[in-house]
Amino acid sequence: MRILIIPTTDWFKHPTPHRHHYLADQLKVEHEVFVLHFDIFHRGDEMQRDPHIQYLPAGGSPDQNLSKYYVKNRAEHGKTIARIIEEQNIDVVFGANLLPTIGAFKHVKKMRKNGKKCIGVYDFSDFFPQSAAIYSEGKLSASVVKFASNLLFKKNLKLADCVTAVSAPLYDYAKGFGCKHVELVTNGVEIARFTPDIDASSIRQDRGLGTKVLGFVGALERWIDLDIPLRAFPKILKKIPDAQFLIVGGSIRSGYEKHLHSLVEELGISNNVIFTGFVPYEEVPRYINAMDVTLIPFRTGLYMADIALPDKFFEYMACGKPIISTKLPEVERVGGKAVHIYEAPEDLVEKTIELLSSPTKNVEGVKIASKYDWKKMAGKLTDIFAQRLGEQG
Repeated sequence: MRILIIPTTDWFKHPTPHRHHYLADQLKVEHEVFVLHFDIFHRGDEMQRDPHIQYLPAGGSPDQNLSKYYVKNRAEHGKTIARIIEEQNIDVVFGANLLPTIGAFKHVKKMRKNGKKCIGVYDFSDFFPQSAAIYSEGKLSASVVKFASNLLFKKNLKLADCVTAVSAPLYDYAKGFGCKHVELVTNGVEIARFTPDIDASSIRQDRGLGTKVLGFVGALERWIDLDIPLRAFPKILKKIPDAQFLIVGGSIRSGYEKHLHSLVEELGISNNVIFTGFVPYEEVPRYINAMDVTLIPFRTGLYMADIALPDKFFEYMACGKPIISTKLPEVERVGGKAVHIYEAPEDLVEKTIELLSSPTKNVEGVKIASKYDWKKMAGKLTDIFAQRLGEQG
């Protein structure tokens, strides 16, 4: 199959790989993969280009405001996508972006009327009405973005021949919306890369880490709530004075990372908290293995928390690390006894002290993670594409 991926962000300059990077890396083995590249971030570093994937520029002029970027370039993006679908003889458009994917799906339907067998698959990987609004400054701006995103993502659901949902609640949402073909394809993990037996001694040495390390990996954005763990950390230090908090990641478009640095100074725990900023993806497994207990601290009260099944969850499990998480329904459903839930700061303090005092390998987590290898997720996706294409006659 010839597959065009329309991702949610800048493919090369986003600081961390995401779901579509992992899936493309697996799909390229048996299929021809094309990726539409949006030139959004103006950073010096770029992810390495894979010679087995064809990257096609979306065109348009840059803008630091994401909403403005997509709106002002919508016509050029639409023309580019239509040309790609025709010239590259695309069989499957696998889209997750809002505005560009609408145009792509419309062109797929046009191509079918002209006798070309092709399908549009919407990857329901996020709830954009909320996640996009979080980046907006001011209540009015957030309300406008939320309203527009809601209209656009529902339009994608209507136009798609099939919807792949990243979690069970999103699957239910798509079904309830009236989508006929909906499939559950969760996030996953590179089992070959994330293992419990990785030597992390150099990370411990370079970062000055001991053997009682609570750790977090991920973007420091407003859907994450590290305020509660940091405010609870002084109580943990009273019981375990040499405990450390390793925070791996940074902010992309918000000031949350700066806020956390200020909070650490205010609490007087800067000697026990290490911020690394973003690190190369290849280093993430070693950083996780340098942790004794891992953390998933989502903000509660958000629909995003109800649907969340993040990559870090699978990566922590694959590395055999004990996990403490806020109450996330999907994490509880998949993780079961392999994850420890906290609903109040006191729960977090008690569970962290217990696990740091006698850390053990998360054997159950390793078993669960093995079922969610990205190879298996891509295989399931391939079967879905083939089935939907077959129905085109």
